[in-house]
Amino acid sequence: MFLINEVVLCDKPFSEDLILEAHKILTYKVDSASDSYKVYGGAYRTTDVCAGLTTFTAPEHVPREMRAFIAELSSETLAAEEVGHINPYVLAAKYCHKFVIIDPFADGNGRMCRLILNILLFKYAGVFCVLGENEQAKDEYLSIAARASQSDQAWKEADEEEAAFMKPPWGELALLILRQPKKDMQEVLDREAFCRNPPKCTCVRNVQTGHEVSESSSSRLDG
Repeated sequence: MFLINEVVLCDKPFSEDLILEAHKILTYKVDSASDSYKVYGGAYRTTDVCAGLTTFTAPEHVPREMRAFIAELSSETLAAEEVGHINPYVLAAKYCHKFVIIDPFADGNGRMCRLILNILLFKYAGVFCVLGENEQAKDEYLSIAARASQSDQAWKEADEEEAAFMKPPWGELALLILRQPKKDMQEVLDREAFCRNPPKCTCVRNVQTGHEVSESSSSRLDG
């Protein structure tokens, strides 16, 4: 609710202070494997981290990278608002991915990146996107995130001409979050339709047994 209130309702731009405070709230009373929440909550990490073949931003560069992250996000959203056109799905996927690559905190980065993604979606599209709601969906999301991380360095090293023929690392995630809210909404509509028009079941008495059975059961008995 903190970021919804600040960024969506109060229309404040994302800032380092907002992200740090949101992380502090998110990790309240949730200790990491190595530190108390009082130590790592709302503070950038001071140790190196890696996952598989991906090495994330060195801790001494995290503050600089986060300043660049905020500056780029602010510049892009301001420019889009001025021309009156914004693609919220690409925007949300792009900055979710960039946050993951920086991996600024000792713990809670996955939750924070999905929080940022959903705040951007809610502000500019009015929707939320639930990622990893079951094991299959979780595996799909993690596979997409892993492929994005692996392709990030090649994207950064490509010149302008090469990049024009490359899919951005966050492209697959953008397609996923475009698809997921539609799927969730369809499930809601299907449930509402079922509640408004439940299948009719007429009970009839079986003359042989004297028991009441549904119309569908009766038809099976007759058949």
